Parts: sequence; structure tokens; C-alpha cells
Amino acid sequence: MIRLSTLVIVFLLAAPLEATTVYRWTDAQGRVHFSDERPPAGVDSERIRMQGREVRRQAAPGNSDRVRRIRCRDFQGALVQLKEVEDVATDDARWLAAKDLARDRIEHWCNGAENQ
Repeated sequence: MIRLSTLVIVFLLAAPLEATTVYRWTDAQGRVHFSDERPPAGVDSERIRMQGREVRRQAAPGNSDRVRRIRCRDFQGALVQLKEVEDVATDDARWLAAKDLARDRIEHWCNGAENQ
């Protein structure tokens, strides 16, 4: 069965979005969740601004290396989750687009960001 968090990631990566706020948090079992609703009270979370298809975090000045590492890790995790549902979703054009976008973002944030 496709996990809800995986479907949310596919939607967030593939669907064209207006600027909106998304929350990211990790539950007690270590699963990462993304939602447009605030996480449960007492849970550490990160607020992410979504604009179109590109994720833009609101980071403190001077944290560009930290932000690059976070974005790299996030997109690597998204690609891993997309690959977990590959057998179920191989014919879904939105899933394929999300997978391609995750790969592009990994290339940018993990390999190319330090050269810019």
C-alpha cells in the first residue's frame, strides 16, 4: 500500500502550486511527513514555502551551506520514497515527473549548488 507521506511528496513535487506553506516533521517511528496543516502540538517541525515546483525554505542569513545540505537530504529522501512505490505507479505521468524533478533537484543541491 502506498504510504500517505509518499503520496504527499508526489503531489508536492509534481503538482503546480501557488505559493503556499508546507510543514515537514518526523514522527516517533522516524517517518518524514509533509502537510499543509500544522503538525501535532509538541512536534518539532520545519516550515517550507512552496512556489510553483521549486521548494524555497526561509533560512537565516549565512546558513546557505546548511540549507544546501538540508535540501540535498530532503530531495534524496523524496527520491527514495518515490522509488519505493515504483511498481505501483510506473504508468502515472505525475509520478514520473516527480521522480525526474527529484533527480534534477538532487543534482542541483547535492552536486551543483557549491559551484554557483
